[in-house]
Amino acid sequence: MAPTLYYVPGSSPCRAVLLTAKALNIELDLKLVDLHHGEHLKPEYLKHTVPTLVDDGLALWESRAIISYLANKYGAGSALYPEEPRARALRLVEMAPAHLTHSESFPTCTALPKIISGATWYDIVKKTAPGYKEANENGLDAFKALVNNMMKK
Repeated sequence: MAPTLYYVPGSSPCRAVLLTAKALNIELDLKLVDLHHGEHLKPEYLKHTVPTLVDDGLALWESRAIISYLANKYGAGSALYPEEPRARALRLVEMAPAHLTHSESFPTCTALPKIISGATWYDIVKKTAPGYKEANENGLDAFKALVNNMMKK
């Protein structure tokens, strides 16, 4: 049975999880959550937040924990989450700000030799992240539309 992800496309933490799953070729059972109508407050949503991942009876609700879990369980040997302690520690540092911006939400990149600008980072991710358009760009567009709509009111 595929892990179930409760998500909202406009959420950058949700998009980070979606991108990670794509990069690891993990098929997810996606459950779109209607936050505007309080759907996330129903008992079946467990932690009442998105993203929430349920897999083999385990519920996780923090994107970096979900990403680490997916990489550990399904990504053996993957460069996305290295086994070598130093490389893994550096990857965790890369993941730390994953949810802070809406345009740079792919935490599972390859280690970069130097610090680069956000715009450059975004360009690299757009070109190299598996499933970028489906997992991130569409959600980002939905989030922008939501904000624009709210600003009109």
